[in-house]
Amino acid sequence: VPPQWQIACSGCFGVNLPHALPKLWCLGCERLLADGVQFRRAPAVGDSAYDTSLCLDCYGKLFSKTQREPLLAVLQEGAPKLLQSDFALLTWRPEDEREHDDFVQCTECERWYHFVCAHYPSPGQLP
Repeated sequence: VPPQWQIACSGCFGVNLPHALPKLWCLGCERLLADGVQFRRAPAVGDSAYDTSLCLDCYGKLFSKTQREPLLAVLQEGAPKLLQSDFALLTWRPEDEREHDDFVQCTECERWYHFVCAHYPSPGQLP
């Protein structure tokens, strides 16, 4: 069986250049969630492009008769439409969400470089 080839960056000689670990904040209390903590997430509602991620305390408040209104004032407009069944119980694992830098190939020398190693803009910044 022939070996599997991987592209290595000609700038840093690395294969996967990891970005910084992503962070997740509770939309209700704006607390940073730690690695391994359980939280609730519901998909985007209405015109929002973002899902609703809540720590377990804020999730409990959202469906409490006495603490619901103050929390709704902080959340997105679509939050009143969310049902308890919309929220999945998840465990935050930032390493699973980590992204790696993309590669770009030089048209002159045909070598491959990480975008950051080649001082190339990210794909989202290109026209």
